[in-house]
Amino acid sequence: MTPPQPPKGNMVLWDHIFPPLLDGSYRWRTETDVSYQIAAQAQGQPPQTQAQNLPEVQGYFNVEGPRFGLDASQIASVFPPKNGHGGFNESLPHVAIFKRTLPWERRLDPQEVLWNGEPPAAWNDNVPWMALLLFEETECTIKQKVAIGDALPAEVVKELAPAAGTLVNTVSASSAVVQSIMPSLEELSLLTHVRQVNVEDRELNAAGGDGWFSVVMSNRVPEEGKKYVACLVSLEERWDVVPLEPPPIAQNPFRPIPLPVRPPVGESKFVIPQRNIPRMPTSDFPISSAIRSQSLLQTTFGSIVGNYGGIEVVGDPGRLIFFFQNTFILLYSWKFECTQAGTFRELVQGLDDKMYGNPNTQSKPVLTDTGHLHMNVADRAGENEVTFYRGPLVPFQLTRDPLGPYHSADQCRRGSIETGGEDISYAAAFECGRLLAAADGRLAQDIMRWRREGYKVSLRTDSLNLVAKTMNLVQAADVHQPFAPLLAVSAIQSMVNPSLPVADPYQIQVAEQAPGMNPATLQQAWNLSSSQEAVAILGGDPGTLGAQVTAPAQTARANTTIDVVQKDIAGLNRLSGFRAQVLDNATTTLESL
Repeated sequence: MTPPQPPKGNMVLWDHIFPPLLDGSYRWRTETDVSYQIAAQAQGQPPQTQAQNLPEVQGYFNVEGPRFGLDASQIASVFPPKNGHGGFNESLPHVAIFKRTLPWERRLDPQEVLWNGEPPAAWNDNVPWMALLLFEETECTIKQKVAIGDALPAEVVKELAPAAGTLVNTVSASSAVVQSIMPSLEELSLLTHVRQVNVEDRELNAAGGDGWFSVVMSNRVPEEGKKYVACLVSLEERWDVVPLEPPPIAQNPFRPIPLPVRPPVGESKFVIPQRNIPRMPTSDFPISSAIRSQSLLQTTFGSIVGNYGGIEVVGDPGRLIFFFQNTFILLYSWKFECTQAGTFRELVQGLDDKMYGNPNTQSKPVLTDTGHLHMNVADRAGENEVTFYRGPLVPFQLTRDPLGPYHSADQCRRGSIETGGEDISYAAAFECGRLLAAADGRLAQDIMRWRREGYKVSLRTDSLNLVAKTMNLVQAADVHQPFAPLLAVSAIQSMVNPSLPVADPYQIQVAEQAPGMNPATLQQAWNLSSSQEAVAILGGDPGTLGAQVTAPAQTARANTTIDVVQKDIAGLNRLSGFRAQVLDNATTTLESL
């Protein structure tokens, strides 16, 4: 059951929202039991029940979600803003994701290796498979489209079992830095939550969507005057770098990493303290940035033999400097800069605008009891006039202006009852917004795109109106909906149920509309003396033009009898000769065939 939406201006926080199924491969199986009764063969005997079970059927399916990368379209918002500059030293960086169940769709430690056979705590199910790590720009190295087998240790790749040729983005940092900022299991569950807001709340739901967001926060607070890279990384099967318990409060912020112990006298191998887990911290590769040497270790003399994280180092004991790093799959990242810090009050008090003056000096501005400032403004005629201006920051409640939207700054000027003069506050705000918009390099492109789309819609509207006038549509046409299906349905409907009368089969009505068939037009074009002459040229018979024709008078003749026909011997002889000639021609034609 979906919970109701919170009121506007409020939000509801949830510890987690689990998906119905975790990402992975599943098998389904069905068994059908069928039974039927057979009528009794003899009276008084009960009917017999027979079983006819159907064969078992099974199949497989996969539940797949984002795993090796996160598209930017799935990110609702980030804080601090991408490429932002400001005093962010009092806030934890975080990222909001549109998909509410994404952080819990996979397991960080599917085999529960970290618990070493002991039952995990109740909050273990809440641990997400992703974390937001905050690095300084010099602390990490980001690579694009790297083969996953070249980026992660073989043990991790074996557990992930990715498809062949999978490319991922990676972020690498020294093991000391990673262990100092990596949250523990319990901290990961506390740094991730689900946020529900009202879908109509323009401030809290600025990114749109259904009002549900999963939020992943970092546990590192930015410091003033530094540049940072926020990295949303995957921790799936990376239980080797996640501590089981958070460090003590008094502990050094940089958690120590296990270092090789010098071997006893007579031994040739270094001994490395093992964690109470089957796998040592993996992805121990040499750091490729911010380190003066690219080698795994530096030695001043001799050779050593050692093992750390599955890497064999051969040589004699000597002075050693170890450099190890951890590499993670990078799901999403952004950069920002933490500039000089300060509270809102301190920033406002520090304003020194030449128009207003500095409130900390003798030239501080003089305001009325309503918060207005006297302003000398030159009008369009060049005359100076005294106006009043009041900014948006006032120590009392104000009502919104209900007269907008405006198309120019002059529309915002009005007389103020509070001051008895002209108030230019909204006019200044309008002009400030216009100048800020004009300073945006993409404004002209967006305006041109908006005009082009408007012209396209206008042209489409004109075309639809023209078609609607000449054809009976089954429903009204919408410029935002596909028109081809509506046109096809309307055409078929007009053929099945025609609304117009059947056209004349001889096309007489169409022919009458031709200028060449109109006697009056023909008389005027050829400069004829009368319309009767034009009628004669067209055929001479008015009946061809649809006029009523009177049959001419017939000459009276006497009735013809057989005796009269028999007396016409000459006519009969001509008829007999013509018949004989026709028969001879027909016989000759057949013989030739």
